[in-house]
Amino acid sequence: MPADRYLNFRLRGIPCGYQSRIHVRELIKETLGIEPDGSVIVRSLAINPVDKKSQVATLSFQTVPSSLTDCSKNEWTFDLSASDSSDQDVVNIGMLVFDTHFSGFTPLHHTKDDDCQMDLIAVSGLGGHAFGSFKQRQGSFMWLRDSLPIDVPKARILIYGYDTQLIQSRSFQNLTDLGRDLRDDLKSIREPGESRPTIFIGHSLGGLIIKEAIVNLKENTDEEDKSILESIAAFLFFGVPHQGMATESLVPLVQNFPNRSLLESLNRNSALLRRLAVDFSKRFIGETPRIIAFYEAEYSRTAVKNNDGKWELSGPLEVLVEPYSATYHSHDQHSVNRSHSELVKYNNQYDGIYVRVRTVLRPLIDGLLRRAIIGSTEVEGNSIQLSDADSECLQSLSFREQEHRYNEIFSPENSSGWLLQDSQYQAWMNNSRGLFWIKGNPGAGKSVLMKFAVTTMKQRVSKERVLSFFFHGRGGELQHTPLGMFRALLHTMLEFFPEYLSELTERFSDLEKRRGSYQEKRWQWHEFELKTLMFKILTKGTKNQPIIIFIDALDECGKDPAKSLLSYFEDLIKKAAYEEAQVKLCFSSRHYPILGLDKIPSISVEERNDKDIRMFVRGRLEDVQPAAKRQKLETEILQKAHGGFQWTVLIVDIVMEGVLTGINTDKLYDQLETTPEALGELYGKLLSAVSDTEKDQMAKLFLWVLFAKRPLSLQELREALTTDKSMTCTSIFQLRRHASNADTPVEFERHVKHISRGLVEFKTREIVEQYEDGGEDSDREAQFIHQSVADYVLEEFLKNVETDSGDRSLAGVGHFQISRSCIKYLTLKEVLQGTQLTRGLLSKTFPLLPYVVRYLFHHVMKVEQEGIPQLDLLQLIQEDWQADILRRIGSIWGVMNPHNAYTPRGWPFAEATPLHLLIALGSKSAFDALLQVGNTQIGGSDPDGNTPLLLAIREHHQEIALELLNWPSERQNRHDVHVQVSNGQKETILHACHSVNVNAENNDGDTSLAIALEEGFSEIILKLIEVGADFSSFGRQSALIRYAIEQRHELLFTQLLEKKVQLDGAVYFALKKLSRTGDDDILQRFIVELLKAGANTSKSVEDEDEDEDEDEDEDEDEDEDEDEDEDEDEDEDEDEDKDEALMLASRTGNGFIVNLLLSHGASLAVRDTNRSTSLLLASRNGHMMVVKVLIDNRADIEASNINGARPLLLASQNGHEAVVEMLIDSGADIEARDRTDGHH
Repeated sequence: MPADRYLNFRLRGIPCGYQSRIHVRELIKETLGIEPDGSVIVRSLAINPVDKKSQVATLSFQTVPSSLTDCSKNEWTFDLSASDSSDQDVVNIGMLVFDTHFSGFTPLHHTKDDDCQMDLIAVSGLGGHAFGSFKQRQGSFMWLRDSLPIDVPKARILIYGYDTQLIQSRSFQNLTDLGRDLRDDLKSIREPGESRPTIFIGHSLGGLIIKEAIVNLKENTDEEDKSILESIAAFLFFGVPHQGMATESLVPLVQNFPNRSLLESLNRNSALLRRLAVDFSKRFIGETPRIIAFYEAEYSRTAVKNNDGKWELSGPLEVLVEPYSATYHSHDQHSVNRSHSELVKYNNQYDGIYVRVRTVLRPLIDGLLRRAIIGSTEVEGNSIQLSDADSECLQSLSFREQEHRYNEIFSPENSSGWLLQDSQYQAWMNNSRGLFWIKGNPGAGKSVLMKFAVTTMKQRVSKERVLSFFFHGRGGELQHTPLGMFRALLHTMLEFFPEYLSELTERFSDLEKRRGSYQEKRWQWHEFELKTLMFKILTKGTKNQPIIIFIDALDECGKDPAKSLLSYFEDLIKKAAYEEAQVKLCFSSRHYPILGLDKIPSISVEERNDKDIRMFVRGRLEDVQPAAKRQKLETEILQKAHGGFQWTVLIVDIVMEGVLTGINTDKLYDQLETTPEALGELYGKLLSAVSDTEKDQMAKLFLWVLFAKRPLSLQELREALTTDKSMTCTSIFQLRRHASNADTPVEFERHVKHISRGLVEFKTREIVEQYEDGGEDSDREAQFIHQSVADYVLEEFLKNVETDSGDRSLAGVGHFQISRSCIKYLTLKEVLQGTQLTRGLLSKTFPLLPYVVRYLFHHVMKVEQEGIPQLDLLQLIQEDWQADILRRIGSIWGVMNPHNAYTPRGWPFAEATPLHLLIALGSKSAFDALLQVGNTQIGGSDPDGNTPLLLAIREHHQEIALELLNWPSERQNRHDVHVQVSNGQKETILHACHSVNVNAENNDGDTSLAIALEEGFSEIILKLIEVGADFSSFGRQSALIRYAIEQRHELLFTQLLEKKVQLDGAVYFALKKLSRTGDDDILQRFIVELLKAGANTSKSVEDEDEDEDEDEDEDEDEDEDEDEDEDEDEDEDEDEDKDEALMLASRTGNGFIVNLLLSHGASLAVRDTNRSTSLLLASRNGHMMVVKVLIDNRADIEASNINGARPLLLASQNGHEAVVEMLIDSGADIEARDRTDGHH
């Protein structure tokens, strides 16, 4: 046998302990005596479908070992030694069998058998080979092994071999014999009762053998045969001669050998084939499996004997199987412009015919997988019918830019294919769960690779749902935050999990009812609740509906969020493994130190993308002439690229610009030679050698692009660059005469490209944002060309430019510049005069106004967070913003933001005090400065009755609220005395204006204490108590003590007891909230203090009416970790929320508290709805200490529950022997008969 690297071997008998192809390769080398550096390529490894205790591999050699080169053989056997056996009599533990005939079944799939949900069985044709018929001619690619398992990962893929030799065959098997053999062999690969659907793939004679096997199944008398018949889902027939074929050209090959009768039975007038066609059509009653026919549209060369006496395909052209024959009884027909034997030979996964076959298979397999899932949450079809409420809920999760980054990524043709060949990535794809990390340097092409991964994964024929989110550090807030990721993924995912969608829709409806319309921005989803829901879906709901998630650019959400998300992903996969859920997650990022976990399989892009870069460079430079010049440029670029795709893109752009403008060739070479190889250094070179004026323009542009809350449209940026915090112009007319305001959008875009040296670009928005019917914003938005540019500008460029930052944060400076530009724009003459315009007209006339209204508050708050004082706001509100201007601003805001979605209700507080205005803006630095000014009105109210204190608490400005509460009373007193002496009668009025009234109510009747409690501001509640908040008229005293208990806030708890607040139900509430949380010490302290303060031990009316959803959820979580109780026990657990305090403590086993409660008058006579006493509950749960305390306090030892069970029986049934002995020692009647089932 000649050495041939395309010659494939099959290896059977591999023990299941060899779990990877690497291990099998070493086994082969050891068995065949191959040198360690010898080449053995194991291409597939799967469980033997006939003998499940062993595995089968397909493999090839660079050079076939001498032990396998005997041309007279097609099978070789070797002993498999038991090297680790302690039994000296055992010399081997089995046989390793190599062969090239591939007879019988050979598995080619990559997925574990347990994860396969269907069978694909391929049978080759006349004169073919079980494996070779489907293999690339003069190549190694075999689509059933190398590509289909990736595209259809949940299929067990098998080829079936039989004797198809034409020349000098000694076999006289006929079609019936071959069909019966296949029928019998099919039974050997199926477990009893197995219902896995089957798709048959037949080429030429193979299709007829499949039909004959089906005809021979005994449906009425054999359950096994019936099971096979019922499992058949479809047939893919390639050139199958249902009505015969041109056998004339093949007769000379067989001459008068025994197989001539088989060949002649396939001719065009064959009675055998007519009978088979009739019998086959009658085999299926009811729904007939789908029959898909592919027929040849190219002539085939026939065989002739050459001068050496060998047969070769060089004879006359012939159509071996006519279309009418190949498509008989099939309504799904596909022409293939290939010859007969080439119908099933493809060159690679991109081969057009293979792609067509895969496309035909996809909907078929999708449907089969859905029907195969019994009890799955997936709904038939591609999506479920959504109710209006469901649709509104999903809409509330979506945002317009959620797929923007994915769609804008350009994927060069024929790039990134190497990913699919990576063994680690293949292993991840074919597992049911796991993490995979695609990492790389900035600009290496990670996002391009991720888009390729998503696209190819979606093309696979699988029931796996593929989801993706591409973080976009240069995009809007939701594009680069975990909240945006969870919203986008759930929006896509929930449609396939109706149970969880209903759960979220119920939550959505509740929020809409309590807080108002989501569309009016009355509320928004919070990250925690969404991440919790997604965790539940992916770990509980994916057992029957697999999910694959791709997350690109994880590092672009920020260091801490990225670290948190990675931890979340790891916990998710661990839980998925425990739950046997099916979820895989692939994420990409830079070589982030915080993500450097060796246990996550990974790929470094810059180490693998040389070919992609080379193809890109050649494609872009293909028009450069002469060829020698082009080749030299390519060489120079490729030598410096070092895996940097973004670097390459920039350099090629520079080179092409030079070529198009006619720069001397030598000068181009010189530029390339002096170009830095590091991406950051390249940016530095591009931004150097500019004038101071240009550098200032650059800085202003970069600050807007960096720190704008979302990317600005072309028109917005055009207005923004002409606006400045220190500008003197007061009208739009003056503004638009600025040098940066180009005459047309096209010219402005060109201007920005020049200023940024090409590092800022305009991208077309995927969705045009509508402001009013008929009005729209520009659909071109500005962003850096790559995240690495944003990083360089922030970390290097801006530090070397005068931006008035000094030692202050660059981010703070950026937000300061933007916020003041917004304020200046807002007060331009024409803007303030536009109060009568519609929203659409305002937006079109003043393009920056929608951004100002939406994000002014955001930028002011960011300045505050960066620690930059904003004292200039004092002058603004005291001098510039007079009442008339405030009213006009309020009118503008009312038109642009009618539902107060982005601003506090009442903004801009024209009829209130300057403090209200500063509190609304959230600037504590300006607020503190204003407090130092004499005659500051800290007690005034706005039209809604809110004092500055009420407003600060309502708007979550806790520091400002505390500052007001800490306003020194002695200063107030001194000021009041001064006023009394100087102004006499005005004393009372000014005192009211210059003191904080902590008990003031707004128009809704809310006090500061009520709002602080609602928002959960513990520090403010404490301070309100300290400064004398009135409890006598506060109607929620019990809610305060409950809040302190639930928060474990001992200081607040103590102060509330000192204030003698109402304690109704507090003891019960403390037990309910803390008895199962491991907080026994604080629980005991709380109970002791509550009882000392005179609290009762029963439930309050609030407890009776309280929604019990939370408690039910907690019970479910606990039940997950416990064995299932008996029905009676489950019923009693459901009654826990109906217990009194004593019963709850008895149930949970807290003997100290049980004793304490009894000493304070708790009644032993109390029972729950099952008539259980405290002693019954403690006995059932085995709480010996509690049982002793109850018996010592003379609990009724013979009391029975609703089912007649006594403490002794419950303790005995649950295996609590010590409790049983204690009860007997205490006099329990062991002869008493319980009513439950007559037990003694």
